[in-house]
Amino acid sequence: MILKRNYKQDEIISFIQHLPLTLEQFLLCSTLLQVPLTEMLLRRLNAIMIYLFTLIPIFISSKYYLPCPPIYSSILNTYDDDKFDLTCKYETHVRLIYYRTIQIFIQLLSASRIQLSCLKWYLDYLTMTNNRRKQTTDINDSFHSIKVLLKSLRFHKLPNIPDRILVYFRDFCIILFLLDTRDRLSLTLRNYIRNKTELTNPSDKLAWQIISYSTILLSFRCLISDEMNLLRIVLNLFFDLNPSEQLMRALATLIIARQHDDHDQDNNAEIIFIVNKLKAKWMQINPTYIRLYEGFLETIIMQDVQGDILQHYMNDT
Repeated sequence: MILKRNYKQDEIISFIQHLPLTLEQFLLCSTLLQVPLTEMLLRRLNAIMIYLFTLIPIFISSKYYLPCPPIYSSILNTYDDDKFDLTCKYETHVRLIYYRTIQIFIQLLSASRIQLSCLKWYLDYLTMTNNRRKQTTDINDSFHSIKVLLKSLRFHKLPNIPDRILVYFRDFCIILFLLDTRDRLSLTLRNYIRNKTELTNPSDKLAWQIISYSTILLSFRCLISDEMNLLRIVLNLFFDLNPSEQLMRALATLIIARQHDDHDQDNNAEIIFIVNKLKAKWMQINPTYIRLYEGFLETIIMQDVQGDILQHYMNDT
């Protein structure tokens, strides 16, 4: 039903402009009736965006113009190389639905007067996660701007809000992150393929970026409609890179990222075949790499990040 309806950019922008007053009236009624309307609407909006993500291909059509503004920005991309290409029209259509849904979510937070509380909670969460990472790995402090923003928020008197709403806000941020990662993956892969076809040496940096983006997306494999296409492409990239400890860790992380709730024997057989070819190649170079890879498989621990998504939005009967 969501996909069948036609959306136009001008109509969506007009709808968003008139939305705040309508939302405030609905929320006032929900307060008088003691109905948790905000919580119900946030969950519903997240469910729509997650459902959409399961329908779109993980790789954006090669005829769709990239780079383009993020889906959540107010500047929508309506330019593509072929206006009559079905894949481009579908991508544009889905992006318009995403933009509309995202803006409703943001306006709902604003009308409920909880946007600053949600933002502060999430920034605190990111900062604590970053501090834990700094204790175990040597990384640069890329969260300086977030810490500055947090300091400014501490002077605001913020209301306490239900934990469930904070979870929905976190999931909303995850969805935006996955959409942005999908755009970056497609653009980086295009650049990598172009360098290869032009017989120039493709940058290892591009390959590593593709591996990083793919690992993130595979952590949410329950949402990916064409997981095997992604795996085939990223696993074959490992053949182009020189073996190293970093490469062994990256492959182990990639394999572990997709192992949660994995019961697909046919696809697993194909993955095992490709990994065994990689191991055979590395064995001829230095058997130590195989021991490193197997050691990382036993020691790397990854959180089941898709578990909450399954529980909150995809297990409804």
